[in-house]
Amino acid sequence: MKKVILFAITVLCLSATTFAQNTAKHKKHHKMTHAMYTCTMHPEVMQTKSGKCPKCSMALVKAKETYACPMHPDQMRSNAGKCPKCEMDMKKTG
Repeated sequence: MKKVILFAITVLCLSATTFAQNTAKHKKHHKMTHAMYTCTMHPEVMQTKSGKCPKCSMALVKAKETYACPMHPDQMRSNAGKCPKCEMDMKKTG
């Protein structure tokens, strides 16, 4: 009986370690693959690919810093400020 319990604990520990490593790899991959691009004239314009600003047609540049709302992660911008949906402070991502 002791061997069965010891085996079960070992399996659980190995599973938890594997899960933690996969989660860390996923977060690192997520940060690397989601660069944000913004307009220098309209910092509220954020896109995941380069292109032109929909407001002024200027070329979008890669954002050095990205801020997002903790409650509405779809609300992103290149500078600090308030979320337009809930007025919470935007937090720096990555």
